[in-house]
Amino acid sequence: MSELYQKEINNIINTDIAVFGAGPAGVAAAVMAARQGNKVLLVEKSGCLGGMGTSGLVPAFMAAGDGEKILCQGFGYEVIDKILIGHKKREELLKGLREHIPIDPEKLKVIYDDLIKEANVYVKLFTQAIDVITEDKVVTGVIIAENEQLSMVHAKQYIDTTGDATLSYYAGADCVIGDKLGDTMPPTLCFVLSGIDYDKYSLITKRMKEYIEKAIKNQAFTNPDRHVSGPFRWGENVVGMNCGHMFDSDCLTSDGLTKAITWGRKIAREFTTFYNEYVPGFENAELCATATVVGVRETRRIVGEYTLTIEDYNQRKSFKDEIGRCNYSVDIHKNSGSEDSFAQLLKEMRKTYHIGDFESYGIPLRSLIPKGFTNLLVAGRCISTDRLVQGSIRIMPTCFITGQAAGLEASKRVK
Repeated sequence: MSELYQKEINNIINTDIAVFGAGPAGVAAAVMAARQGNKVLLVEKSGCLGGMGTSGLVPAFMAAGDGEKILCQGFGYEVIDKILIGHKKREELLKGLREHIPIDPEKLKVIYDDLIKEANVYVKLFTQAIDVITEDKVVTGVIIAENEQLSMVHAKQYIDTTGDATLSYYAGADCVIGDKLGDTMPPTLCFVLSGIDYDKYSLITKRMKEYIEKAIKNQAFTNPDRHVSGPFRWGENVVGMNCGHMFDSDCLTSDGLTKAITWGRKIAREFTTFYNEYVPGFENAELCATATVVGVRETRRIVGEYTLTIEDYNQRKSFKDEIGRCNYSVDIHKNSGSEDSFAQLLKEMRKTYHIGDFESYGIPLRSLIPKGFTNLLVAGRCISTDRLVQGSIRIMPTCFITGQAAGLEASKRVK
């Protein structure tokens, strides 16, 4: 059964370029497009810019450097340069040291705010796209829900940086989900612990596997999970945690996300107790925050003018329309906490699909273009790749690269 609902929209917003989703890809796209002299609108459903690095509390940028240089030059370098002020390894990391870069989410929020303000981007927080109007694969308008009204956005070029390819999906672009069976990586709800004696912890890091196995044997977790990322040190006694998986979650539905984030808060408490009871240096650790959004790793990917494949990755391929390069191993989180699943993940990252120092593969502009569309671009984790490559390009430094490229390409098309 269906019902017809009609409503007249009286508020019209006209702009050159409209960007939907203000994670790292969206902010990069909006700032770079605005710096070319365009009128730019940036729409974000949460209350801050930055996506996973801020609202999501993901504690580090991964693989920004390839061992000799930072790959996300331009906008990404600007952000990393600012976030590293005061860091003891700042110079080495800016030269491309292949190591994670810790994120202070409150600092990062202000960095993004300042960059957006300096570029004169028109930002609408607490706002999201709810429908797209297309004619013959041309986007003619996007309906957005603001806190006070529905509005229609008319732009010359549209950029989808939603992560879930939501705008592209609403527009009728072809998309694929997960693997051949539609299964996707499990999400994580990141969290923050305080009260850490990090010097004490640093002496025992090689024994973490032993502590995890002991806790699992003692039934410390509702759902055993051996894949623990972190802790990532933020300050003297504060760490960011990217661990715990909500297995078999459907992150494309509101019901699925509701279930996942509720489950994630329980997992965060279980891991806090685990660290208190099993890990030296964490005896007095306290859970002081959980993320306000689910850390989704994988949902839709667009079908683009070119699909980047694992063969391209293995060949470390270059392209004539290359927009940048990525240096991150294929990192497919498994929908199980079993020993076999974790062993498979480690084998893939460290051997089967490992990428080493001074290596990288190219990303073509065509992978940012939904097939057949002329005024829609995509950036972030939902660009056109196969499932294995998505497990590599989904990291934030690469989102800076694809976002910057989308902003610059949209600017060319406007002119």
